[in-house]
Amino acid sequence: MGLSQVRRTVRVGVSVAVTMAWIAFAVTPASGGNIFDPNSKWPGTCEQHSGGTCMGDNALHTVYVDLGYGTQMAIAVWDTLNLSYDTTSVNIQSTSIMHGSTDVYYGGDNSGPPGANFGVTTCLDYNAPSNKACQHWHVKFYLNNISSWNYTQNTTFGYNARRHIACHETGHTLGLMHGSQATPTMSDLAAAIYCMQTHPAPAPFVPAPLVGPHNAGHLNTSTHYN
Repeated sequence: MGLSQVRRTVRVGVSVAVTMAWIAFAVTPASGGNIFDPNSKWPGTCEQHSGGTCMGDNALHTVYVDLGYGTQMAIAVWDTLNLSYDTTSVNIQSTSIMHGSTDVYYGGDNSGPPGANFGVTTCLDYNAPSNKACQHWHVKFYLNNISSWNYTQNTTFGYNARRHIACHETGHTLGLMHGSQATPTMSDLAAAIYCMQTHPAPAPFVPAPLVGPHNAGHLNTSTHYN
């Protein structure tokens, strides 16, 4: 993309640890194609599927994290990029300055509707004329809802919950979808899809802050990112 960016690794003194539920990424995903892939499972355009779900426009995923919306979610994003997606075949790089070619902008505000909706990912610019990829994503975290469900607490649960949310929205920018949008359909609570799980309420919520071998398998075998 013509950018001279350097990968940033952020380490912050948070005295909690993410629960590691698996060790290595699988080479291929299990059944349930929860990814928009114009080369295989989803042959149509972005607008035709899953409310605009789409893939990144190429294997280089350049991100900008706006630190102005709160350090807790910013830390969750950085840890997600460095500890989860960094081990997939997607080349994620960061920039400290927004560019016209930046792929993903992470921000947040308190405009979240009442309920358990913790963020939204929107494609701002489809890759015309094919419309099979997204050039610019906007990820917005609903900080009011994240706070109201006590996910801001400085505990292992709170940290893992924030990582789950960051991992989930990042997955959408790469084409990963909910289980109910998969082909064949999976449960939205399917353990196999890790952070792409969706939960209607916090009571049964066990954060899955990792990408997981199923989702990683999709990214690592997609011809779009390899």
